[in-house]
Amino acid sequence: RTPYYVRHFFVVASMRRQGLGRRAFALLKAALVDQPIELDVLLSNPQGLAFWQAIGLVPRSMSLRG
Repeated sequence: RTPYYVRHFFVVASMRRQGLGRRAFALLKAALVDQPIELDVLLSNPQGLAFWQAIGLVPRSMSLRG
């Protein structure tokens, strides 16, 4: 199955740490009914990476640029 790709997922800084991102992503997953979801996280964004891993996403690959 081709995964759905999340291009941008953003919670305004002043609204973070309130569960909004978790709830929004749970609604998205429920609407997609077990379809795979894929997204990119920059390594320079450790808080973003921690968020996605905390809600169950796992790293699949790493891109390198020189």
